[in-house]
Amino acid sequence: MRTVLCHPYHLVEPSPWPLLGAGGALF
Repeated sequence: MRTVLCHPYHLVEPSPWPLLGAGGALF
């Protein structure tokens, strides 16, 4: 769940970016 640390925005809108969030952590 590194995406949450790198992208805290997921907590606000985890539905519109479920897959992109996981890939965003790598970038």
